Amino acid sequence: MVSSIVVRAPAKLNLGLSIVGRRADGYHDLISVFHAVDWQDTLEIAEIPSGIEFTCSSCDGVPRGPQNLVFRAFELALKRFGITRGVAARLQKEIPAGAGLGGGSSDAAAALRALRRLFNLKGDDDSWLLLCQQLGSDVPFFWRGGTALVEGRGERLTPLPVDEKLWFVVVVPPIHVSTAWAYGQLPRPSGGNQDYRNRIQRLRAGELSLADFCREIPNDFERVVEAVFPRIGEIRRALEASGAISARMSGSGSSVFGVYSEQQEAQRAAALLPADCLVRCVQGMPSSSDRKL
Repeated sequence: MVSSIVVRAPAKLNLGLSIVGRRADGYHDLISVFHAVDWQDTLEIAEIPSGIEFTCSSCDGVPRGPQNLVFRAFELALKRFGITRGVAARLQKEIPAGAGLGGGSSDAAAALRALRRLFNLKGDDDSWLLLCQQLGSDVPFFWRGGTALVEGRGERLTPLPVDEKLWFVVVVPPIHVSTAWAYGQLPRPSGGNQDYRNRIQRLRAGELSLADFCREIPNDFERVVEAVFPRIGEIRRALEASGAISARMSGSGSSVFGVYSEQQEAQRAAALLPADCLVRCVQGMPSSSDRKL
């Protein structure tokens, strides 16, 4: 592409996830801490006379046309700003789809960042976050990146100024877990999340390290998902046995991650995991560093 712009779209991990309650609209309110990691898709865009041209490499299981979130992000922003020119985009997928890593939402946020740079678009952060919310619950987090307390459906964000560098071994088994199905399996939420909130307050105050935070907080989906997909539980326990500070499922699965303080520890653990799983050893991204990509 001539005069193209390249942006990165990082994955995220849920450092714990708790369901607060069920809303009148049928969605669940949740509380979680999202943490960006350096497992990234790459999006390249360039200006064209009109329309949207979108191609995607290594996009198994990912919509390639107007249903793709990147395409929808371009449509939304071009209309919002009254832009009559078009955009050609090429997405290189590295983050697997449907694994609880947020790749599609991250791609959408990256598309908005790239379009803002390409056409020198204005607007404050809040106005861009409103566009993100129209694309999906997780997209606002990826607009800001770093580490954040996420509440509601995912649209309420509180940035957490965490610069502690941890390593993660992320394992994606050949298992598909439907998010809608997983939510349907949850017992009625009790609303009792005070321990979770107390730990978040201690993290924000610097009284609790990110490593200890990962060790102490749960993911409410683990019990119901592992009951039906026991291999996910086996992988999580294998990560624990490898010396991980903590091992959790990300979101509603199927990805599982172990937390390590040193890169060598993470690499040794990654080498022990099953060959039929996709395994990546990645580092957490300090607050807001991914927005510069």
